Amino acid sequence: MSTLTVAPARVDAVSPDYCMARWKQFYIDIWRVHTSLVALRILERSFNEFRRAFPEGVGLITIVEPGAPLPPTEARQALGQLLADNASFIRYSAVVYEGSGFRASAVRGVVSSLTLLARPPYPHRVFATATEACTWFQRSFGADQVNGKELETAIADLRRRIGVRALR
Repeated sequence: MSTLTVAPARVDAVSPDYCMARWKQFYIDIWRVHTSLVALRILERSFNEFRRAFPEGVGLITIVEPGAPLPPTEARQALGQLLADNASFIRYSAVVYEGSGFRASAVRGVVSSLTLLARPPYPHRVFATATEACTWFQRSFGADQVNGKELETAIADLRRRIGVRALR
């Protein structure tokens, strides 16, 4: 059995509440517990620096760990504003809300509904696992643009390095 080796994602910021990293043309943000305005300012600064290196646009994958509470209203508004301000730089986006059961399904449904209302100008979907999101990126945008298996491997390696275990 061969193991896929990819360049590691570069961690921009990590705390008990979040991890923000970059890999190739993808920005990866993992929300572990709380989504605070301070963390969103760090995300904004880091993402703005990252996107400048990719004038053709970037991919965005947001992973929310199981049990993480919904962000407070002001954090949701700030996140919405960040996404709106950067809409012309985002080529495609996915939110992964991990977990199983009614609560996780309900949250994925709410996030999907909010996305429909917001109507981002780029393709955006909500998934239960990073594997599903990575597969979607490759299917939707082509293996020449996105190697889903490499992205999945980079995310798994990132999570291992920061001490986060993905759900299977």
